[in-house]
Order: sequence, then structure tokens, then C-alpha cells
Amino acid sequence: MTKGEIEKMIYAPILIPTLCRSKHFIRCIESLKKNGWAMYTDVYVALDYPSKETHWEGYNKIREYLKGEFPEFASFNVIAREANYGSARNMRELRNDILKKYDRFIRTDDDCEFSPNFIEYMDKALDKYEDDQSVVAVTGYSYPLNWHVSDKANIFKSKLLFSMSLGRTFSSSTFIFIPPLPGFHIFSSYPDVSGALLPGYHTGFP
Repeated sequence: MTKGEIEKMIYAPILIPTLCRSKHFIRCIESLKKNGWAMYTDVYVALDYPSKETHWEGYNKIREYLKGEFPEFASFNVIAREANYGSARNMRELRNDILKKYDRFIRTDDDCEFSPNFIEYMDKALDKYEDDQSVVAVTGYSYPLNWHVSDKANIFKSKLLFSMSLGRTFSSSTFIFIPPLPGFHIFSSYPDVSGALLPGYHTGFP
């Protein structure tokens, strides 16, 4: 990309909810540091509060790690909860706060590690598909199956969404909740995927 294109690019913030998985979380952040586009990226960590005794050791290690400096990023922001929110509320409130300032974000679990070009890939994909109504989100992960795509392909469209790490763009017209269709199953078109999942795995749809 040219200098002008880089300056015009909209860089999505990265959202990371966490609690006590210190080893995973630290490896997650350290891998993001190695990304060339980390310097353009705002990172937001939502650190939940322990709800039981077994959380404290990992929680305290994360708190200590977060006292360090993170100059690799455009900004590094920590939201430390003063009570236990639970994983769903912790992420939901972080997302809602971010959407007051940004029109897109990259959300990841705290146990993901990334290649050095992950952030660039996600930002470019969010830019490319921003106005494509057939794209719900872009993701940096695909289930390890043979997807029958060209060897030269570096991106492909799928009806599946694996949300370990994903990016989304939002506008007032697209940020709506669409209920699932009756009897619809997300994996119905991909028997290879449904067969590879663990028995009893629930897709989140009826």
C-alpha cells in the first residue's frame, strides 16, 4: 500500500475480554505485538473480576502484566471490572462502549495467537467488504477442513462463521438483530463440518 492509502485506511480496534487465563492471554498480546499494523491499532482489554478462588492466581498475573508498557500499539486500554460481569456481559458492554466511538472492531478470545500479518489482513478485508451486504463479518480462522478453494486464494466466502477472532463493521442501518429462521441450522450446507464437530455441539440455532 502507498503512504496515502495507509493514511486513508480505517483501522479497527481490537477487543479482548479476559479474566484469568494468564498464559493464553499473554501469548495472545505478545503475538499481536509482532504485527506490522499494531502501530495503527487501538487495543481494548476488558478484564473481568474473579467470581471464585481459583480465578485469582491467573487474574493477578494478568493484572501485573498489564502494568507494563505497550508501545507497539497506537493505544492500549484496560477496562478493569470492579465486580464479576461474566463473559457475555463483559464482552457485550465492551462492544457497546466501542461502538460509540468506532464503526467497526476486531474481537478475539484471549486464547488466540496470531500471525504477523493478521491485523493487516483483517483491516483490508473489513475495508474491501464494508459495503457488501452479503458479508456479515470477516474472520482470521477457518475450520481445518478441505474447503476446495484455489491454491492461489488468500480469502474465500463461507456461509459459516467461526468467531474465535472476527471483525465487523456497523452502521445505523446494519446494527440490527435478525432472529434465526425456524428450523435453520448453520451447518446444514456443510456436512463435512457438522460431522467433524463433537457430539452434542450446539450451533446456537434451533
